[in-house]
Amino acid sequence: MASNAKFCSQCAHELPEPNPPFCSECGAPVSASATPARNEDSSSSNILPVLLNAVFGAICLMGVGHIVERRFRKGGLYLLAGWLLLFLLINGNVVILLAEAFGMLAFALLPVIYIALWIYSIVEARRF
Repeated sequence: MASNAKFCSQCAHELPEPNPPFCSECGAPVSASATPARNEDSSSSNILPVLLNAVFGAICLMGVGHIVERRFRKGGLYLLAGWLLLFLLINGNVVILLAEAFGMLAFALLPVIYIALWIYSIVEARRF
């Protein structure tokens, strides 16, 4: 299945049909000859970020797969979100003091939120 879609050489984000001067995702300049078409048949290139997100996300390093694929902003946001959730989970007293009425509920939901974000980062890594 061949596609005429072009991708940013910096972040691998798909570019819109009319060739823009800059990538809408990372802001890198785009030249018409330098944007490679993505090989849709290569499934081995898609498995690396998924595996990295799955393995490193389990030890609170979400977003490593995105960073390896040069999607630094997205990977960094996942990494910071994971660290923030881990900090709040370890320091549960902070959450309880911030909202006494809902503190225990929020504290109980932190692992659920982390796992949901971790799964989403794995699924999102597969889309690229």
